[in-house]
Amino acid sequence: MRKLWALVLVVALGIAACSTNPEIIADTTGDSVIMLDIKSQIENNKMVKDDYGWVIWYLPILFLVVAWGWKEFFGKKKGE
Repeated sequence: MRKLWALVLVVALGIAACSTNPEIIADTTGDSVIMLDIKSQIENNKMVKDDYGWVIWYLPILFLVVAWGWKEFFGKKKGE
């Protein structure tokens, strides 16, 4: 019981120590390399390329979903 009260006390002190005032945090990050490349292409009147290379990133997820679905719906034998 003492451990429970000690935990409650520590949590209460931790919450009381937190600041609850909202703060505005300035965004000091710059543009990413991809954004800089696109801006450079626009400034130099070059054609902005649009490709579907981003699809490659989703192929492993698609594979996992299809494999799970196959195992779940077609791989189980009746009675299991």
